[in-house]
Amino acid sequence: MTLTIAILPVIEELICRGVILRSLLTRLDVVWAIVLSSVVFSLFHIAFWPAFIGEIFISLIYVIRRKSLAVSILYHVAGNTLVWFPRLFVVAHWRHFV
Repeated sequence: MTLTIAILPVIEELICRGVILRSLLTRLDVVWAIVLSSVVFSLFHIAFWPAFIGEIFISLIYVIRRKSLAVSILYHVAGNTLVWFPRLFVVAHWRHFV
């Protein structure tokens, strides 16, 4: 779970925002750059739409916060924690629910 919650978000942010979005921002309008980078990011996730919406949100934060990868990484880690922590809790205590 450490990989999913903490390590992969750093790698994804470095690639998706640090390389792809930053590159697209030099070539396209901000809105199109965010949408296109969000689509690319979401294609690597099982749940496309939730990933797409989260990516739009984090990309907006990235642009507003003057391209701070640290802030984007923190939001990404927080989002993954909110998604995965309840699942871990249920799995760890499943026998109590049945």
